[in-house]
Amino acid sequence: MKHYLGNCRRYALLLVLSILATMALFTTNIFSTNLSLNRLPEGRFQEIESNISKCQNPGGWQEGLVHRARHALVAGNKPNNNISNHLILGISSVYRKENYLQKTLSSLIQESNEEERRTVTIVVYLADSLPKNNLRQLELIKESFQSHLDSGFLQVVMSTADIYPPMGFALTKRTFNDSMQRVLWRAKQVIDFSFLFSYAQPLGDYYLVVEDDVVASEQYITAIREFIASRREKRWIALQFTGFLGIGLLFRTKDLPKLNQLLWMFYQEQPVDMLMREFISIQIPETNVIVRRIPSLFQHIGVRSTLPNKVQRLTDNTFNMANRKFKHRVNPPADLVTSMKVYSDFFPEYAYRSTPGFFWGIAKPNDTLDIVFPSPVNITRIVIISGIIEPKQKVKDPIKDGVVEVGSKFNKVSSNNVVYCDNFITLGKFKDGSVDYNKNIANVQCIRVRVGSAQKSWVIIREIQVFL
Repeated sequence: MKHYLGNCRRYALLLVLSILATMALFTTNIFSTNLSLNRLPEGRFQEIESNISKCQNPGGWQEGLVHRARHALVAGNKPNNNISNHLILGISSVYRKENYLQKTLSSLIQESNEEERRTVTIVVYLADSLPKNNLRQLELIKESFQSHLDSGFLQVVMSTADIYPPMGFALTKRTFNDSMQRVLWRAKQVIDFSFLFSYAQPLGDYYLVVEDDVVASEQYITAIREFIASRREKRWIALQFTGFLGIGLLFRTKDLPKLNQLLWMFYQEQPVDMLMREFISIQIPETNVIVRRIPSLFQHIGVRSTLPNKVQRLTDNTFNMANRKFKHRVNPPADLVTSMKVYSDFFPEYAYRSTPGFFWGIAKPNDTLDIVFPSPVNITRIVIISGIIEPKQKVKDPIKDGVVEVGSKFNKVSSNNVVYCDNFITLGKFKDGSVDYNKNIANVQCIRVRVGSAQKSWVIIREIQVFL
């Protein structure tokens, strides 16, 4: 087996070197019309390519892992595969005395609604090396979440020790100056992820990596779908929903077989989070950037690692920065337009939606952000909150000088994104970064935030609430 995997790596390297050699030929023969890979020794490229193809379907323990994964379900019902854009949340779990998994599943359920759950499946892989621990955890899941197992929102899978390759390499694979114990622990974790990828791949269109010691934000499922939709016209390999490498990474399920091939070849050398990042950077080497959503949708709560004697107090400081005063509340339909320069992808809509998020822009005096309704409405209350809460309760980028106005009839949007609306009147000024106007206003089609001349910094609006 060791010899076989070594050959796979060697063939992959030969293929890369062959392509590079051909590219070098191309640079020196740029006017040649007959240039092709056939300039390599006859049949050599085809031989290398054939061997790479064999490595992609290698048999042995990898084949056994995929076969086992297809038949690993021990609790729960299969989802309806006819649902488009089905989302799979994969959790690999090893038993710990502090039962973080129960807290994680409770949070994922509580922060979702019935409609969202129809398009999502949570798959828990019980991956403890002691079968009795897996069975104990399985019974706890059945006791607490049987209705979600019955609905197909939750599934549990298990396997046996024969899915793992020989683990006698620790003495020779101590990369990163890791101990032998840590090398074996991280290698097993790579295979655990690979097993879960193999099981989940046929179930849906997207796969999200979730650990067994996290809690979720409100409406995390809708927020994930909104972020996927916002990247529809852009190239991406993975989307990130936390500040951690191994939590909240989302892949298309069609890419999981390729990711598995990388894991199988290098499970001895690198931890799984680094291999996933390598997978992304190989395909988008010009940027090597994972597209991340801020604020994060998941917070790490685990203290004791599955690696014995390891304590980790890791938290994501963006998780709470956009907490909503009015959670789960849906605003009336409207278009949002701003003359401010939008920073990155922090569009005005993120402040108006019910999912956690915020608008972030660079403001000049008299810049505006306008909310335009399809037709005039009667409003009972308007709340606009600016600035985000950083660690130690420091408020970042509030509106220090600005007013809120309303207009009765929309006319047009100018080329510099300023809305023209009839009869604008001022409702109030921002105080301590907020406006809360709690009086009835009839016949409103436009709501405007106007930045004053004393505003010298960036502007963040984290919440806009309109009550009819």
